[in-house]
Amino acid sequence: RKGLVQRSLTLVFCLEASIAPLSLALGQRQVACLKLTASNQQERLKGFHLDGKRVLLCTDEALSAYGASSIPEVARAVSYDLPDLQCHRKRLERLNKSGEEPGGCYHAFVTDQVPAEVCRGLCEMLKAARIPIHPRLKELS
Repeated sequence: RKGLVQRSLTLVFCLEASIAPLSLALGQRQVACLKLTASNQQERLKGFHLDGKRVLLCTDEALSAYGASSIPEVARAVSYDLPDLQCHRKRLERLNKSGEEPGGCYHAFVTDQVPAEVCRGLCEMLKAARIPIHPRLKELS
């Protein structure tokens, strides 16, 4: 996809409770990341590109308050937690609004803990967009 090479940021959407353990797990694997929550959004993003970190863990609320278009170079987004279908839609919209080029890659972790109605809705969204649906997602729906 055009523009993907220039982008190098991975945006990971998390619930507030998941940020600390995920940050710790990534740190143990030598992956430096920045955490963006409602309480630290201004101080953290000032130095985001200066320190070379290419992974941003963020809550939906913090990213919404900061503004997704203010975060350049988003190559991919990951939904680590997927609380509901509306949340998923908003995350996709934010990815498409970030940077100058539309799109990027989007991944969602879907486990048996995700409600079946969310999985069904996700399948419908993917089908409508003519995007292949993973067999496991079909099973969960």
